Amino acid sequence: MANKEIKTIIIQAKHEQESNWLKACQTLLKGLKLYPHEKKFFDELGNIYFKKEAFREAADYYTNAHLLDRADVDIIYKIAYCYLIAKDFELAIQYFDLISDSVPEAAYNKCVALYRLNQGFKAMEILEELTDSYQYSDKPFILLGKLYLEFERYDRAIDLISKAGKYFSIRGELSYIRGAAYFYSKRWLKAYLDLVQAENSALQTPVYYRMYALTCERIGKTEKAISLLKKCIDEHPAYYGSYYDLIKIYTAHNRYNNALLIVDKLYQMGVTLFDISGKEGDLFDSIFESEKGSTS
Repeated sequence: MANKEIKTIIIQAKHEQESNWLKACQTLLKGLKLYPHEKKFFDELGNIYFKKEAFREAADYYTNAHLLDRADVDIIYKIAYCYLIAKDFELAIQYFDLISDSVPEAAYNKCVALYRLNQGFKAMEILEELTDSYQYSDKPFILLGKLYLEFERYDRAIDLISKAGKYFSIRGELSYIRGAAYFYSKRWLKAYLDLVQAENSALQTPVYYRMYALTCERIGKTEKAISLLKKCIDEHPAYYGSYYDLIKIYTAHNRYNNALLIVDKLYQMGVTLFDISGKEGDLFDSIFESEKGSTS
């Protein structure tokens, strides 16, 4: 009789969620008064609050469910994931640690939390094992690739994306990562081919535009480089590195009037070329400091 009544309460709450989620919560809370040790009620309350993006409240309800059944891996994962989204990364890791690394989604999300806590090397160790066996999502490959770029392990990034290509189409972020690795390795033609593949993705950040533009300049596609930098300035006007690159390219091709227009634009914004010639100019200067370099 109890199981039937519990099932009826759950069904009623699920139905009420469609029009009045607070009423659904009240139904479940009333159910808990009748059956205070029923895990399903806490789980369903957690699900409701998760859908409302109230992640800490959801975690509290899931935790109550966990206290009633500590062996339920699904509940543990839900708690960990709530804390991950709520950016409580240390607490998220504590719960992910309760799940075996053989559960790929848990291992990956644990790595996300480690990455956000600047524990990149530890995340890399886990991801290297995960990408050896996990073929159902490109997310572990993408995160590991980003870490390889961050720690300047460009050859590993290139090999990783090539391995990912056995399971997924090399486009979007995968193309971007390998293109960036080729870029920083000064292998311009290969960088260009991958960065082109990422052009129509959602990755059009200032850094992407600059890498793509400077690659174009290195292989003789100056007008394309200029077009990309102008687009970057239009979309990210406060990112001054693109102005620096554009001024340098105009100057290199004796287009001084064009360069002066960009300098004037910066001046109107209260910024001088001297202000952005340091860190903002590092990318351009590191790529063009020498005419040497492979074009493979």
